[in-house]
Amino acid sequence: MLDNYVKYHLSDYDVENYKDKGKTATNMRRTGLKRVLARIDSEAVEVLLVKSLDRLVRNTEDAHFLMRTLQLKKTRIVTPYLEYDLQTVQGRRRFKEDAITAEVESENTSERVRLSKHKMAKILNILMVGIFHMDIHVMKINY
Repeated sequence: MLDNYVKYHLSDYDVENYKDKGKTATNMRRTGLKRVLARIDSEAVEVLLVKSLDRLVRNTEDAHFLMRTLQLKKTRIVTPYLEYDLQTVQGRRRFKEDAITAEVESENTSERVRLSKHKMAKILNILMVGIFHMDIHVMKINY
């Protein structure tokens, strides 16, 4: 998806790929992201292209730090579907709203997984207690 976007929209730019495959965007402790931020800090980077904002950041505190860093360096965040112009109030508003949405969706997913595991443990516990009680009942009949 991003390769096609680069081909049709950013072909005049020098493009470098940074990947954090399999790493969560709930924190900024990712090698690829650290390299991107170091590059942006050391020289002018006009565009940061990401698949979607939630692939970049899912924590509002980190998002605020990232937004300020990119705003100071005049780096635009671009996805295949929209652009965040952090030099404008509306661009920053949209970025903040989408960052909050990404964080809430991440928390909802974590909560669903946690509740699902809890429900499964509860079901297994009921089954185990039922089996245990059956064994006791059977043992009482044998005496």
